[in-house]
Amino acid sequence: MTSLRDGSGNTLNKTELLALLTEQTQEKVYKVNDGAVVNQVFTFDGGEFEAGEKTLLYPGQEVTQSFVDGLFKTATIATVSPATGPAAGGTVVTVTGTNLAGSEGVTFGGTAGTAFKVISNTQVQVTAPAKTAGTYNVVVKDDSGDITKTNGYVYT
Repeated sequence: MTSLRDGSGNTLNKTELLALLTEQTQEKVYKVNDGAVVNQVFTFDGGEFEAGEKTLLYPGQEVTQSFVDGLFKTATIATVSPATGPAAGGTVVTVTGTNLAGSEGVTFGGTAGTAFKVISNTQVQVTAPAKTAGTYNVVVKDDSGDITKTNGYVYT
């Protein structure tokens, strides 16, 4: 799992990182704004990298769009469980997929769920809101962009 923090220790999502950058060319090369310091914090379960912090971007440095995109891995949704619940809402739903650690919320047919929490990089949990009976898309709001499970939840 990777997260980005600014020089003050605030966590940044992709949109916030791009706000620190100024687009320089049509090829999507960005320049870090004066005074911006961004740290990247690595947390690994093992492997060749140790947990720690390093300065990722320096004022005046140029970075490409592909570099920025590489910092925020695209999330996926594999399953929504349970995939059915009452129209009154209140069902605790687990969304399983990949790269979900940067998720910020889940909507059901455009209505935000409550009590959202990231369980791991592969699971988030949310309480389904009340909706009229029917089938709805489940959308995970992620730092890499919104991820949709079409017809992912049925209200009865």
